[in-house]
Amino acid sequence: MRWLTVALGHWVIERGRSLVHGLDFLGSTALGIARLVRGRTRHPGVRFGAALQEAGVETLPVVALFAVASGAVLTLLATQQLEKLGFPALAPRLVGIVILRELSALMVGIAVAGRVASAYAAEVALSVASGEANGLRESGLEPVDVLVAPRVLALTLMAPLLVAYANALAVLGGTAVGTGLSGLGLRSQIDALLSALTVKHAVAGLVKGLVFGFVAAAAGCFRGLHSGTSPAAVGRAVRKAVVSAVVAVALADLALTLVFKWIRL
Repeated sequence: MRWLTVALGHWVIERGRSLVHGLDFLGSTALGIARLVRGRTRHPGVRFGAALQEAGVETLPVVALFAVASGAVLTLLATQQLEKLGFPALAPRLVGIVILRELSALMVGIAVAGRVASAYAAEVALSVASGEANGLRESGLEPVDVLVAPRVLALTLMAPLLVAYANALAVLGGTAVGTGLSGLGLRSQIDALLSALTVKHAVAGLVKGLVFGFVAAAAGCFRGLHSGTSPAAVGRAVRKAVVSAVVAVALADLALTLVFKWIRL
């Protein structure tokens, strides 16, 4: 039993250290973003512009594929099941609400966790391994200001836009499939969808996208910044970043869903 107690103690201590490091990183990142927004950091603006392009433009094809396929599959399943209950006309409204409140934001969260967070982890880890981070410190710059804050801010700002983009494509894919399956006609499909496109549902999805972008970017940069200096550390950072980002998105989704239920959003 002693070895179990010792192992449990070590695990608790390590988790406590990880929590402290995580909170310290989040605080440093928040301060770095504040300095970036106020223009009080000495770094080239091209870093932020490149981060915006990587987080937004280069992610569009992945999000588009996810959105169209998911909207079509969701419509297919909803139509099939509601036809059995005798309410096929409710399918477009149900699909619209799910897309706006949950599906698009979750798709974007998973897409940026797999693509952007992993890229952030690799880039930051490579900067650490090559000595760039130490060079920044020696020149009087905070590595968080240069390597982390622009990336986190870029993905946080771009994620809601990606959610809106995914909303449009998912609705388009769902409408195309629903028109051919339900026999309601294009006009009836659009009218049913429009009845579900309320501001409340749209805001819920956009807020989720904002939070998912932040936690995914933070997870990727955190793993990269604490990766180590060996060449193998870059690969480990990428692997851990994807897992951490997906878990963070899932936990954030659960927390926000509960919050929205409490505030009736």
